Amino acid sequence: MQLSQRRIGVIDIGSNSVRLVIFSISGRAVFPVFNEKVMAGLGQGLGETGRLSPSGRLLALAALARFRAILQALDVTEVRAVATAAVRVAEDGAEFAKEAAEAASVDLAILSGIDEGRVSAEGVATGFFDPDGVIGDLGGSSLELFGLGEMAHRQPGETHMLGPLALADLSEAPEKRIRAHVREVLSASGHVQTGISTLYAVGGAWRGFAKVTMDATNYPLRVLHGYAMSPGQVKRTTALIQDKRGTSDLSSIAGRRHAQLHLTSIVLDELVRVSKAERVLVSSYGLREGVIAGVIGEGGGDPLIDGAVAFASLTRSQKAFGEALMAFTRPVFEGREAMMGDWARESRLHHAACLLADVAGKYHPDHRHEMAFEQALYSPMSTFDHSDRAFLAASLAWRYKRSFSYPKSMSSLLSNKQQNRARQLGQVMRLGAVFSGRSADILDFAQLEVLGGRLVFRLDRDNAPLLSEIVERRLNHASDALGLKPMVSLT
Repeated sequence: MQLSQRRIGVIDIGSNSVRLVIFSISGRAVFPVFNEKVMAGLGQGLGETGRLSPSGRLLALAALARFRAILQALDVTEVRAVATAAVRVAEDGAEFAKEAAEAASVDLAILSGIDEGRVSAEGVATGFFDPDGVIGDLGGSSLELFGLGEMAHRQPGETHMLGPLALADLSEAPEKRIRAHVREVLSASGHVQTGISTLYAVGGAWRGFAKVTMDATNYPLRVLHGYAMSPGQVKRTTALIQDKRGTSDLSSIAGRRHAQLHLTSIVLDELVRVSKAERVLVSSYGLREGVIAGVIGEGGGDPLIDGAVAFASLTRSQKAFGEALMAFTRPVFEGREAMMGDWARESRLHHAACLLADVAGKYHPDHRHEMAFEQALYSPMSTFDHSDRAFLAASLAWRYKRSFSYPKSMSSLLSNKQQNRARQLGQVMRLGAVFSGRSADILDFAQLEVLGGRLVFRLDRDNAPLLSEIVERRLNHASDALGLKPMVSLT
């Protein structure tokens, strides 16, 4: 069955930026295909005047007129537009909202603080597998806190004026004074009082913070979504940022938000400290993805599996081969100890790997393993973490090259046992691909079974001509990776 596809545009009018993202929707997979922002600074000076920045209004309206033209040129007719904290609290917010809706030729919804947190939480939930914790969405003016999973039932959503524009009066204040103010505001938070297991950090300011952490620790995988930071790392990066305060040393890493990092880092550090959060997970998914989630609604399908199909642009026959390869490989690993947390998690990675088993087939044979590895590692697919990315990438590299060496620079992402499981999966996929010629119909003729220390390749005698020297060689390779003896059984 082919996935339905559609394109939806989302306009997000925030306190700092005005942004248009056009999403391609395939089943439950959501991919941004166009992303443009203008740093309008609508909330600049809002705390002093109670009104939106006059220059910010002009920049925002000009950006919205441009977005309207782009949407029309690309024939994107399904568009959602939202405005958040600055427009919500400004005296002239409603007046500006009317002008903005006219400039973009859309209906514009002004979200309440609670609704903003809820929609952001819905967006974060689409980007992680079985998420549980609290989202912290830091915008230009406000911080929204909202629970996910079990935490969703503990406390209602909250909004706190802790964005960098709301803290502008403290920009030149000593660190101790800024921290005292942040703690005072957070003291009213029920989420902080309850405690947070995982804090899902949303917003450009905290993505900039994560970039600084990655650079300081020489982290091997520069993918922000799913990047995990410990409380200790948050503390150390905050100290680094405070040490660089007033300089442009971090501008090449954090971009235009570097000037606000001394404020936003304190908010994150204090939130982690007082809530006793066990870890921080960076989320590139948030408000805009939450708007999309509200449009596409609930439904079946796994975003990772749908994402693999969409990312590889699989034809009907290619998808059928991937599904047949999953059925072929599954009996080898079911019942074995899961190396990626549990079988549910590992099984979906197996499934995605099988669907992507021919992802690098169009490249030169000498470089297919490299291309498969890179594509899986940096793909826009969601609902898997950095270890999952490394596992998927490694299994696909081993599917293409038996002698692939997992990079030592990425050893922190996968244990030796996890690397070995990826190698095993890759070698079994390699066997299935060469036997079948990447045809689901031929692959259905064979079955694999682990029996008495042997990897048994079963085939009907009528199909014995499909065996070849290279098929038996690949069976030997797969058996060796699994620590088993190879056996061909013609029935």
